[in-house]
This record gives sequence, structure tokens and C-alpha cells, in this order.
Amino acid sequence: MYKLQSMLAPGRPAPLYLRSPDSYMESFYNQFVKDFGIRESRTIEGYIAEQPLFFLETMNLLRPWEEMFGTDAVRLRLFGREHLQSGILQDFLETLGCTRFPELRPPDDSVLHKVSLPPDALEYLRLSNP
Repeated sequence: MYKLQSMLAPGRPAPLYLRSPDSYMESFYNQFVKDFGIRESRTIEGYIAEQPLFFLETMNLLRPWEEMFGTDAVRLRLFGREHLQSGILQDFLETLGCTRFPELRPPDDSVLHKVSLPPDALEYLRLSNP
């Protein structure tokens, strides 16, 4: 955040990308089931009922940004391909007020993120976990 603060002119918007809570929870749980160090075996309902979900407290994520950039400067943006039709880089630059964009080759899908398992495969893996 400090590097971004030093690069932004005063009064410029500070974009903050967050997943919707349900998308974040699903992704977080998916990762816990796949992670060999954790090997989560509870259902998502069991996990939600038994674990503190501090990572879903959006205000705790938002507050440091508001303190650093000011409430009026923070631009909360939903993260996800369905919300960023032109991609996150172009959305970021547009939010900053840019009108020209670099022509970059999009990364291969395998580089973009860890692949999420479909629900049936995730359930199979969960049942296989110790």
C-alpha cells in the first residue's frame, strides 16, 4: 500500500479489489480441501459453523485503505472475471483515470490462478482426506 500511496497523486482514486464474500469463502474452502498441509475434511457448512471467519470481515480489509488514502479516494471494486470484462489491468488503469492502455499479451490460463475444482471433484477429494 505504501508503494501505491507514493505513486498516486493526492486526490487520485485508490482502487481496492475484493471478492464477494461468498466467492471468497468458496475459494478459501476449495484451497483448504486441496492443500496437502491442511487436507480439510469437514463440509463447507461444518467449516463455517466451527471456524472463525475473520477473513470475511470486509471492514477490517477496507479500514487501512481508508486511513491511508481517505474514504473518498478508495474505490471498492468487485474482483472476478464476470465483473472485469476488460481485465483487471485495464479496470485498474481506468479507475485511475487513464485513457491509454499498454498492449500486453494476456497470460496463459495456467498462470492466472490455481485451478478451482468443480463441486463434485472437491467433494470427492474432501471425502478422501484423512
